[in-house]
Amino acid sequence: MEKNRLRTGSIALLFLVIILALSVFSVLSSVTALRGLKASERYAEHISEVYETESMGQIWLMEVENFLKGEGTLNKGSVSEDGTIKAEIHNGNTVLKAELRIEGEGYRITEWSIKTEWEDKFLNLL
Repeated sequence: MEKNRLRTGSIALLFLVIILALSVFSVLSSVTALRGLKASERYAEHISEVYETESMGQIWLMEVENFLKGEGTLNKGSVSEDGTIKAEIHNGNTVLKAELRIEGEGYRITEWSIKTEWEDKFLNLL
């Protein structure tokens, strides 16, 4: 008499492959999420530095306006020549270049640019 036996070898092997695949995918998902978190933290740090530099530039502009009204002096980093006032404001890796042309009782902004110096740490996502 022949008994119907359940063959579990192929089912166990299939189950093992599925468990291994799920394990690999969960590790890859965790690593990807961690790298994304690190990249977003670095980006937030960069953006904060840019906004802080912009704020420093606005303070400089206020000082220039006071200077033009005769109520103060120019900052040490400012250069006034040929009807223009120039400044470079450094904040960490970020540099703001500003230039104003004096026109009558006011001024016109001829340059206002913020640039970030390159660092290799932005490439290192590990």
